[in-house]
Amino acid sequence: MAVGEKMNIFSLEGIDGSGKSTQQELVRNELLSSGITIATPTCPSHGVLGEFIRDNVRDLDPRLRTKLFMLDIEHENLALSEQEEIDAVLWDRYIDSFYTSNQEMTAEEATQVTSHLDSPVRTFFLDVPIPVIMNDRKEAHDHHTIPEWLEMKRARYLDLAGVHTDRIEVIDGTIDKITIAKHISAVILDTL
Repeated sequence: MAVGEKMNIFSLEGIDGSGKSTQQELVRNELLSSGITIATPTCPSHGVLGEFIRDNVRDLDPRLRTKLFMLDIEHENLALSEQEEIDAVLWDRYIDSFYTSNQEMTAEEATQVTSHLDSPVRTFFLDVPIPVIMNDRKEAHDHHTIPEWLEMKRARYLDLAGVHTDRIEVIDGTIDKITIAKHISAVILDTL
């Protein structure tokens, strides 16, 4: 990637258990088969800082947690910007998670915190009702699967989608995962 060139960033957003990681892998494979080189970072990352965040997320002061997430994303974006062979980036969580996961943060504050990051070309919000997560996707359960917490995050994602209709596409995350992956891949290919 040339110095100063903006990355083609896309993001998958959704509550825990909505299928972001599954879709990231399926879309990556679909795009690779079309000759598109795509990076697939996660937030938090799988690096030292990301693992620290995962291990301590519940114990961190909200402001410190936000700063650590920001550093993690900035580190990943810096590493990606130095790679020359990337056509697109598909994040598993990106800038919208700052707002949806921080109930003490306003949308305006989240925009300010993330304003120096490249905005995604398109964000795909995988919308899955909480009962589906709790009853049908038990393999996704972890310390974040408290129904009230998930409801708050889902509502905040839907609020963002209502404001950013030009960027955020709400996708029914309960439909066939291959159908979803093919749709997301087609949107990314059309954009590139």
